[in-house]
Amino acid sequence: MKSTTEESGNGWRIGLLSTLLPMAGTASLLAERWQAIPSRVPIHWGLAGDPNGWAARSIGSIFGLLFANFVMVLVFGFIGESVGRSSPGHDGRTNVIRATKGVLLACAWMVTILYCGTSLLPVAHDPSKLIPLVAIAETAFIVGMLGFVAFRWLQMPKALAAAQDSTDPRFWKAGIVYYNPTDSALWVPKRFGFGYSLNFGRPVSWLVLGLILLMPVAILFFV
Repeated sequence: MKSTTEESGNGWRIGLLSTLLPMAGTASLLAERWQAIPSRVPIHWGLAGDPNGWAARSIGSIFGLLFANFVMVLVFGFIGESVGRSSPGHDGRTNVIRATKGVLLACAWMVTILYCGTSLLPVAHDPSKLIPLVAIAETAFIVGMLGFVAFRWLQMPKALAAAQDSTDPRFWKAGIVYYNPTDSALWVPKRFGFGYSLNFGRPVSWLVLGLILLMPVAILFFV
């Protein structure tokens, strides 16, 4: 029989991989309707749903958000998998990691709904009607995610307290930056609140941070 940890890990991976379905469906629809897409398409909309930014039809302007979506899901997946493999042991560690992966999965779906919905606006007959639906779905996901975090936080106070106490306070700078070259963990539970932080005492953490910060630049370059 599989352990609870293995089942949780499989569920997390399936949930993350399932975001590829709406991305693939959106890309297929855009490719199919390519000739029907105007040569000049809106790329930004105001609060009232009126376009206020335009671009020429191109691979970047039409598929750019889907590319950004895919990259961001990869980032969420990397963080979730590496947290599970490189974080200190403590009482309730499995529950804390599972909750963290749940938040990352919710973020992945939140981005997917927003980016796929926005990518379809150029082929919509009336984009102003689709924008409120995307906004409502996005708001619902954000509220749900915040509620999930609050619920899990209140549900396992002992596990979170054990996670926060699993690192030596001497290595925390201002309570938010962890620097301990002797600690083999790449990710450590935050000293306050919910989630994980990089251990900047490990050189690879700077590489991870650099790649994460460079990703928006790469996405903008592609778009």
